[in-house]
Amino acid sequence: MKYLLKNTYLLILMLFSIEISHAGILASSTRVIYSQESKDKSLILANTNDYPVLTQIWVDEGQIDPEFKNSPFVVLPGIFKLTPKETKGIRIVYNGMPLATDRESLFWLNLYEIPAIKKSNLADEYLNLAMNTQMKIFYRPQGLKPYTLDDLQQQIQYQFISNNNLFELKLKNPTPYYLNFANLKISNNQSSSTIQHNEDNILPPFSEKNYTLINHAFKNASQNILEYTLIDDLGKAHRYSIQLK
Repeated sequence: MKYLLKNTYLLILMLFSIEISHAGILASSTRVIYSQESKDKSLILANTNDYPVLTQIWVDEGQIDPEFKNSPFVVLPGIFKLTPKETKGIRIVYNGMPLATDRESLFWLNLYEIPAIKKSNLADEYLNLAMNTQMKIFYRPQGLKPYTLDDLQQQIQYQFISNNNLFELKLKNPTPYYLNFANLKISNNQSSSTIQHNEDNILPPFSEKNYTLINHAFKNASQNILEYTLIDDLGKAHRYSIQLK
C-alpha cells in the first residue's frame, strides 16, 4: 500500500507541477467533468509541502466563499489534515439542486490549505502560506449532443471590430458547452497582436464576448489570421487557426 501511494504521489507531481507548481496541494486533474448520470466524482489530492496542512474544500461560483449556500455539490470529506507528501481521495457528490438542462453549468472547487504547525515552530517565511487553489467543475446534463473540440471549433462565430484606434475580437459561442480559450492572437502581413489576458477566458454557452487587442498599433488588413488554443476535458491544449473576414 505504501508503494502504491508513493507512486500515485509521484504521478500527480509529474502531471501537475507545471500547471500549479505554486500550490502545495496538487490534484489528479485540472478540472472536473460531472455528468448528470454520475453518482459521484473522485479526485486524488497530494500534499507536496514539507509540513502538514489543514485542508478545507468546498464548491462555489467563484467568489471563494466557504459559506456559500447555493452549491449543488457536496465534497466528502470537507475538512481534513494532510501530512507531508500524503495523498488522499475525496468525493464530489451532486445534491440534486435543479440546474440548466440545455447547457453546461460552471462551478469552482476550492482547495484551501493552512499550515498545521504551531507558529512558534514556523520560520518567518512560512507564516503567510495559507493558500486557495480553484478548479473548474463543469456540470454536464444528459441529452447534450456528443462533441469533439473540432466540432465546437467549427461552430464558433468570429468578428474583427475596428473602432478608431481600438481593435477588438468578438467571439460568439452558439453551443451548449463552455469554451476555454488560451493564447488568442491575430496577425496579418503588417503586424500582429495578442489578446489582452483575462483570468476568465471562458466563453459560456450561448453567449458572446469582446476581447481587446493589446497592441493598439495593430493595423487592419484584408486578411487577418486568428490563432488560439482550446482546452479539452482533460486539460490538454489544442491549437487552431482561422482566417477572419
